[in-house]
Amino acid sequence: MSTKDVDNYYNHLIDLNSYLKGSAFHEVLKLDDLGLLSFHWADCQTTCLLERAEVMNSERGRARLSWLDHNLKKLKEIPTWLRGPMSTLHSNLYDTYDNFLEMPFRHALDAGKDVLISTVGEAGPYLPLMSHRWQDKKVFKDFVSKKILTKNMPLRHFRLRANLQGVVYFQGADIDAFPLTLVQMMSSGCLFRWNSPIIYSKLVEERLASFQINIQDLKEVHGLRTKSAENLNFCVHNYKFFRSGVSGPQHGPSNEIFLFVRYKDMHPIGRGGSMESVEEVFKPLLEKYFHEISKVCIELSAGSAAPILVPAAA
Repeated sequence: MSTKDVDNYYNHLIDLNSYLKGSAFHEVLKLDDLGLLSFHWADCQTTCLLERAEVMNSERGRARLSWLDHNLKKLKEIPTWLRGPMSTLHSNLYDTYDNFLEMPFRHALDAGKDVLISTVGEAGPYLPLMSHRWQDKKVFKDFVSKKILTKNMPLRHFRLRANLQGVVYFQGADIDAFPLTLVQMMSSGCLFRWNSPIIYSKLVEERLASFQINIQDLKEVHGLRTKSAENLNFCVHNYKFFRSGVSGPQHGPSNEIFLFVRYKDMHPIGRGGSMESVEEVFKPLLEKYFHEISKVCIELSAGSAAPILVPAAA
């Protein structure tokens, strides 16, 4: 890693203080100039606790939470209609999001699986409530942030947000390769994103897919040590996928599809004699950032009125 890259790596850790105490809750902390990796405070238990302490112990933190809550409550002015097998409930978008994130409500939906939602009118059109296609991603994230800050939601294990480009191949596909983006690294696996209805149908039809993820820039900028060359190559035969929503009641179904794959379901394809697993490539990177961010959090919490315990890495 060059001197310039080392400086950039430590600079973002210095910025963690101002990021946690001054940024809007939806903003992320960029970990490099290329936008390959970024970090959001809600993606680590330790930084969640620091943000909670900031909200409880400072006027600045309470003002930030108040502004978030003020913007979310504007959604009370947008009506929604929830249709079940026997009746239709007239509600509003704020209460719909708020209830959707509560576990008892989610369990009830899982049991029913046939509740529909409309943001247009009682006559529809309707979408399945569990499809997520009615949701605005930013609004959803803001509700999650509010619930984390008010202690109404379990905290996540550490993860990094990513923007790594790649392709996926399906057996018997008419088109050789579909573009995709690796958008999140976790201790248990990775989250991928597509923007194509064709891929959605292929995911339904096929049970085997081959992936190729470009990690060349990641190696150079973040000092990633791996035997792999420019690309990570692996195949997957077991995956879960779900579709995302888009903003506004005028929009139709989104073409954005997310796919979570566990490391144990990623089977490496020979890369010049190397059979290095995806977990072996990404786990040291996750551990490095977890320990560095936790170290800064300990220093910040030492000066806080509310001491904060650092959880173990997931």
